[in-house]
Amino acid sequence: ITDKIYLHNSVLELDIIEANDIFLLNREGSADNLELKYWLVDGEKYESLDGLVVDRIMTIEPCVKYKETVYVDDILHGADEVLRLDDVSLVNAFTDFFENPHNVVPTKIILGKNTTFYEYETQANSKATENLARWISRGGVLEVLNGNRNISLVDRRMLCTADGEKLLHYFALKGETEAVLNPYISVVKGYAFVGNIVETIDLKNAREIDEKSLVGCNSVKKLILGEDFVIGNRYNYSYDGMPNLLSCAPTIEQVIIDKDNRTYSVDGNFIIDYIQTGVKAVSFVLPAETDKVVLPTGVNIVRKGAFSQSKGVTEIVFSAADNLTVEEDAFIGLEKLSKITFGEIGVIKSSTGYEADLPSLKELVFNDATRSLAFTSRAFRNADIEKIVLPANLSEVEGLPACAGYEISADNERFFVEDGVLYETRGGNLYLASYPVRKAAGSYTVKDGTKAIGSYAFDYAQVKKVIC
Repeated sequence: ITDKIYLHNSVLELDIIEANDIFLLNREGSADNLELKYWLVDGEKYESLDGLVVDRIMTIEPCVKYKETVYVDDILHGADEVLRLDDVSLVNAFTDFFENPHNVVPTKIILGKNTTFYEYETQANSKATENLARWISRGGVLEVLNGNRNISLVDRRMLCTADGEKLLHYFALKGETEAVLNPYISVVKGYAFVGNIVETIDLKNAREIDEKSLVGCNSVKKLILGEDFVIGNRYNYSYDGMPNLLSCAPTIEQVIIDKDNRTYSVDGNFIIDYIQTGVKAVSFVLPAETDKVVLPTGVNIVRKGAFSQSKGVTEIVFSAADNLTVEEDAFIGLEKLSKITFGEIGVIKSSTGYEADLPSLKELVFNDATRSLAFTSRAFRNADIEKIVLPANLSEVEGLPACAGYEISADNERFFVEDGVLYETRGGNLYLASYPVRKAAGSYTVKDGTKAIGSYAFDYAQVKKVIC
């Protein structure tokens, strides 16, 4: 609302202009469902402007509110400090409610038996529940009447399905910094903590946790998980959803997992999962003060998104293991990463490639114990790696990381490098195994005697012309 002030012999007349409707307010009455409650004159409350002497430049604001609570076309106009609602959609009613200056901000909201909130509208629900969470954190009181077939309110804080088993949204009360689930709640839905400002979330009794449940809770530092749980989404709980869960919590510092949990454990800053039998996987790397990360011994898999909260890391060291697979986008967002060192690992694979930009990466170091390398041709192609020294005992190549040139020990019986290009001798024949992606050249002449060129030897290569 803006106001125009006209002075006529020290008598004030105001035209009040509202966004879509123009209406006049005078000292006697109001228009439509709006009424003038009071005035703010230079921030001071005036019930009336009668007798106001305008002797200087003043800021005058009318406080216009709804006269009557009305719910029409899924839009709520609130006029009561104790707001009683029924036959309304919680999502529609409160998505924009607190942004409308005409609504009276209630001290209490009572939801009747027919109020709806569907558990599968989680993303659509998030703005409404975020608004309610902030209102409750400032002292607002929410109540759900008994008999509602859709929702229930457990312990004044937990909006749940009617049976009380699924948490739809948690509302921390004023001054609370810890969110603890009622022990009867076994399922936590997506966006359940949006808008909360708690620092600790205790989900030790939850058995099914949606990977998006921490979205919008930008203050949580500690997460407590129980003995038996799965993390996924409404369609699939058969994979490791831990990286997605924790990547939604930008302030996370600590994760505590019950010592009897057989699927997950915590090893320093690493969340380890054993979802696949006989496989040790790094599910997530918690932020650390050091910029160098050394992974535990025996790690076989690094999950997609595992380093998503480790923005300051400059060096990663993979410790000894029989084999290692680094999943797609494991290094996403590591703009400061400059060096990766692979320890005594027999077989190293990248499942679908490292597609994230790594603008600072300049060095990959392999251990001579590595026998097999299997990288997609696009791996590290956005990095700035000049040279890769390949393992001295390398015996199998199914793809190499992008760089400007390779080197390998002259003692290797199967591979050799000429002008930065990797060749292979097999069964008395010569093969071109890999042309470096970042090797700039107008043309390249294949070595005399070469019988064949590998299927993906020139993938993403910058060379313009190949002469055989």
